Amino acid sequence: VPKLVLKPGSTVALHCSSRNRFVRMNSDLKVDGTHRDFDDLPVDWSWERFTVVDGGSGQIALHNAKWNRFVVMDADGLRASSGKAASELPKEWTWERFTVVDAGNGEIALHNAAHNRFIDMSPEGDVKCSAPADVQNLAAGPGMRFRVFE
Repeated sequence: VPKLVLKPGSTVALHCSSRNRFVRMNSDLKVDGTHRDFDDLPVDWSWERFTVVDGGSGQIALHNAKWNRFVVMDADGLRASSGKAASELPKEWTWERFTVVDAGNGEIALHNAAHNRFIDMSPEGDVKCSAPADVQNLAAGPGMRFRVFE
């Protein structure tokens, strides 16, 4: 059952239905998408699982325990942070914080205020930034919508 709220402390995977891919942090410490049906995520796949961390001010951060790193949005797309435990999110790290937006139909979008962009997945599985867009003006292209797998 898709969840709209990402509860701090929970472990989730994010699936882009239009691309049929899960967001993952790979061994190159890049963030991309791996092809897999929503209901078919193997229990032992750790690259696709993220701990939701309270980012303050209604924001969250996504931490991958396998690599002990946070998801970062920079000007070129998404990548892994330097090594940090989930409990060690620095207050000054703004590129790691996202606002969860209801995208309708049981899906969410994730907006980074520092870059004023949403997470966007291409058909090929590249996870990048959208064009600039205010958090309240979700255009929600197909690659910007995610279902939450718990």
